[in-house]
Formats: sequence, structure tokens, C-alpha cells
Amino acid sequence: MSFMLASVSNVQEAKIVFSAGVDIIDIKDSTKGALGAVEYNIVKDIVEEIAGRNLVSATVGDLPMRGICITNAVLSMATTGIDIVKIGRRKSC
Repeated sequence: MSFMLASVSNVQEAKIVFSAGVDIIDIKDSTKGALGAVEYNIVKDIVEEIAGRNLVSATVGDLPMRGICITNAVLSMATTGIDIVKIGRRKSC
């Protein structure tokens, strides 16, 4: 089984990919790299717009692999109502 994931960085883009029937709406800011995080308030706005009608993922950014740093970022992202939280790893800290 194949799924279609489309990356978005704002509510308008999320509406477009939702109407196109993607399986996962992935929130990230590609201008900040492959795992560029979008501000929590924008993530929350997108989650509210999609209203559970689609899976939505978001990245917490390309963070150093330090427990407290990752934990705080994931917990903060979880407050947005996101379905899937993605984490990345810096090559060096």
C-alpha cells in the first residue's frame, strides 16, 4: 500500500493538499532545511483547519540529541494536536 505525503508551511497550502486527497499533511518550513520547524501557532491553526479529517505530521526541527531539548520540543508540539511528531538529528552538536 502506498500513501501520499505533501509538505506544507501554512493553512492555505494545507487546504490545497487536503482537497487534492493526500494521505498525510506534513508541516515543515523547507526554507530552514529538510526538518525546518514551523511555529507552534501555525501548526495549531493547520490542525484546527484539518479538524481530524486527515493525518497531520510536523517536525520539531533539526535539534541536538539532548534528552531535555528533544523532550521539551516534542511535548510542546504535542500541545498543537498533531498526529505525528518528527524529530531530526544534527550531525554535530
